[in-house]
Amino acid sequence: MKSPEDVHEVHDRFFRALMSQEGALRAFLEERLPQDTVRKLRTETITSMKGELIDEFLAKRVLDTSARVDTAEGEPALVFFLLEHKSSLDKWVGIQLLGYVVRLWEEWIKRPENANHRLPPIKVLVVYHGADRWKRAGRFGFLVDDRGFADHCQLDFVWQVVEINQIPDDGMSRHAQLRAGLLALKYAKKRNLRHEEAATMARALKGVDPSFFALAYRYIAYTFGLVRSKMVLESMSTIAPKEAKMARTLADTLIEEGMAKGMAKGKAEGKAEGKAEGKAEGKAEGKAEGKAESILRLLASKFGSVPKASEQRVRFAREAQLDTWLDRVWGANTIEEALAE
Repeated sequence: MKSPEDVHEVHDRFFRALMSQEGALRAFLEERLPQDTVRKLRTETITSMKGELIDEFLAKRVLDTSARVDTAEGEPALVFFLLEHKSSLDKWVGIQLLGYVVRLWEEWIKRPENANHRLPPIKVLVVYHGADRWKRAGRFGFLVDDRGFADHCQLDFVWQVVEINQIPDDGMSRHAQLRAGLLALKYAKKRNLRHEEAATMARALKGVDPSFFALAYRYIAYTFGLVRSKMVLESMSTIAPKEAKMARTLADTLIEEGMAKGMAKGKAEGKAEGKAEGKAEGKAEGKAEGKAESILRLLASKFGSVPKASEQRVRFAREAQLDTWLDRVWGANTIEEALAE
């Protein structure tokens, strides 16, 4: 079963991959920054600073980009943008962001050519797509109980919160891949997906680059759950038949990958035993474990939480029984029907 940490990592990886698509980050900044800020920037000059000012610590934790831009008067300027993705509410995100800002400035001042310059501005955006509203203001000072000493000792800075779930579907983005990706992030956290929203998702995926489609549909299959991802697939069958065919192939691949992981785990455990029979048993057990995990994942996606007794029954079932259940779960109306003898 997926842990909350695993799911958060999937959201985070997809967001990074989405923003790395050609033109996506520029479109996002142009559409989500305050327009008075956009007018001061030549956003076509956005370039990544990874490998330069962005050290290994920041590269692993934030989606970064920096922009060498011309101001409205035509003078060159250096502006940094830090985008921090959040899939759930985080009261103390300001502490995290402060660490990023300080770390980036520390790297900047290490360069001899910057010795006589003031620190460059850093625009920080928190991109949030959780199910609940982000109610906290984007200001560090609000985290501190200043007790009347704010004017003397309190640090303060602000950040912009972009709530994807509050953006209307038809205003998500003009950039095709960004639009599809942001919709996927938005719908992944919805507790209920309407049929018209599944159709909107299908239309957004129609005609996108095949490599991006594979990336997006993997994310959908992993985070939407069986019922909602099936709704999207059914909508694609009529709206985007070419993409629906690719999605079915990807779905088969994902199942095979799940089986392969289980088998690999079993082989490793068998090898650790140091005996030929241990390897064979580990391989067989790993294959069955992979099928059991697939069944439990499908049950949880379709019916919600799986009772402990049902979970144990799946985990200790023989491989032949698992094969029967794996075929049956798609059309079952209840967990009991899916796991009937």
